[in-house]
Amino acid sequence: MGGKESKQCQYEVVVKTIDKRFAGTDDDILLTLINSNGKKSKAFNLDVQYRDDFEEGQRNTFELTEIHDFGSIEKIEITLKRTVIGAICGRKDYWGLEWILIADKVERKIYEFPVNRWMVSGETKRWARYDTCLPQHDTEIDQRKRELVFMRDTYKFHALFPGVTPLLQNLPFEEKFDEDYGSMIHNLLVENEMAAKLISCTTKPFTSLAEMDSVYKYCYSKPAAFDHWRSDSYFGRLQLTGGNPTRLRLCTKIPEYFGVTEDMVKPSMKDLTLEKAIQEKRLFISDYADLENVSNLHAPICLYYVNDAEDLVPVAIQLRHTKSPTNPVFVPSDPEYTWIIAKLWFGVVDSNYHEICAHLSFTHYILETITIAIHRHLSPSHPLSRLVKPHIEKVLNTNWLGRKLLLDPESGYFEKSYKAGADGASKLIKHTLSNWSFKKNGMLPNDLKERGLFDPKILPKFYYRDDGILIWNAIRSYVYRVAENFYDSQEEIENDNELHLFRHTLTKSVESGGCGLKDVPGDDNAGITDLEQIVDIFTTTIFISSAYHAAINFPTYEQCSFTPNFPVNLRGSIPNNKKPRTELDVIRTLPTKDDTLKIMTLTRALSTFKTSSLGNFDVQYMYNRACVDALKEFRTELKKVAGTIDQRNRLRTVSYTVLHPENIPNTTAI
Repeated sequence: MGGKESKQCQYEVVVKTIDKRFAGTDDDILLTLINSNGKKSKAFNLDVQYRDDFEEGQRNTFELTEIHDFGSIEKIEITLKRTVIGAICGRKDYWGLEWILIADKVERKIYEFPVNRWMVSGETKRWARYDTCLPQHDTEIDQRKRELVFMRDTYKFHALFPGVTPLLQNLPFEEKFDEDYGSMIHNLLVENEMAAKLISCTTKPFTSLAEMDSVYKYCYSKPAAFDHWRSDSYFGRLQLTGGNPTRLRLCTKIPEYFGVTEDMVKPSMKDLTLEKAIQEKRLFISDYADLENVSNLHAPICLYYVNDAEDLVPVAIQLRHTKSPTNPVFVPSDPEYTWIIAKLWFGVVDSNYHEICAHLSFTHYILETITIAIHRHLSPSHPLSRLVKPHIEKVLNTNWLGRKLLLDPESGYFEKSYKAGADGASKLIKHTLSNWSFKKNGMLPNDLKERGLFDPKILPKFYYRDDGILIWNAIRSYVYRVAENFYDSQEEIENDNELHLFRHTLTKSVESGGCGLKDVPGDDNAGITDLEQIVDIFTTTIFISSAYHAAINFPTYEQCSFTPNFPVNLRGSIPNNKKPRTELDVIRTLPTKDDTLKIMTLTRALSTFKTSSLGNFDVQYMYNRACVDALKEFRTELKKVAGTIDQRNRLRTVSYTVLHPENIPNTTAI
């Protein structure tokens, strides 16, 4: 009896529709099987009477009752056919097809066809099993070329900031958030704004620092900084484990424009001279000289010292880049509130750089331009496209929504809440993007080496470096395993025209229609010449979208919601003398209560983690056995990394969790 049933229905088909708005269809779906000998089956109309199939996110199962012993299924052919009603109305329908699985219940085999495409009424397309191959091996090369022509017409560059890294011209509907995720973002912002309004109505303006405690209620937790912000070691920790661990560098020479002297720092360095501290690699600097005259922000310098407790502490701050009696060097031995206000005026530049440059520019906008180049030049069938796709999901929609939310010259958060303002932010973005280097800034080991911070013996509490390198290495091993499976010879690299066009677009000038990125691995004449260059490009892309973004973004609320700790805006003017200040002077320098609530509203939204963790994908793109095995090894390696970080945190005076694999999303979805 069982054999007879198997013969009547040897093949079962499961179809998964993409879980996004507008992905469902009412068109007829025709499925044709193609075996290893090129033989085609009849076209099966996938339909169950009185059932509403192919709606967004649905899995629908069908039985093919009129086909037996067809052999190994190597390809499928899908036709999206308009219904009679659709044809009469002249209406074209769209369908987002995620995958099709075909089960041979007699031979006990599963044939996987990951499609991850959108189709339009009237189209017929073919895909091979796994749909993962280099262009030189694609037997449906004409279809592949037509698809890329369409993608280049859909994903177009737009120079939002003229002369530098271009962004997206228009958001394709395929990129829009799924309904649940879009609702989550909307509800989060509404919750934040409603709570902020309620707090505003039920609390008094700040007249003391202690009164700032009154705003932390409802959905707004009190950050740890509230109890520790006065501490110089806490101030130094922001450079190591805060949201902006990208500016600090080993000090090898005191800049000529920095008026610090031996006598100034002597009390903080236990009589160690500046030269001796430099020789012992205990002196570090965060210098914003590169921002001089770029925007309305000043360009401060802060000198740090690693004390005997191995804490990084500030020992001197100069708020402008000129030696002058009206531009004093502030030191910890100054009157308490004078020193605090100097730290505030350094911090306001540090925090604006953090959000505008380190976060928005170097994660979101760098990823946006790379994502567009991927869509334009790497077929969805390309193994590198499938490798990186989970890490560029939601990038374009997130950035599209963020443009108005952050950059609008009237209502954007930069204009309302940040010292730079919308115009200053745009100038900073343009300046920093034009100087961003793929190799120097994007590749973590190179970035650390260039800043003199790669050696773990230097700055023992630099946990961003220590944990970040673990994540970097795990990602790189994963990328290498996938890439070497397809590029097993130099010839394979040379013959991959999609790969070379992709890299060429990354490096080509903005004026010529490229991304204008500097120092992309490879050769400007020969393109990509070896496997290591491929691995470097895609490791960097995945690292930026996951670990780097997590480290930069998720501490934002803890840092910025208590404004004395990491102020994004200040009132008044930069101090030009060292006279004693009072707590009231600090209050008058900080943002008002209502401005503080605006900052809290934004930073809580930015710091919310609502997507799957690194290596755990909402959508599976790779079904090729070697790729699946590589992903399993990646997940195993991440578990080891998690164990190492857990062990480290048990021994650390302050735990660092933002680079724990469980806390790293796959992509920049917020």
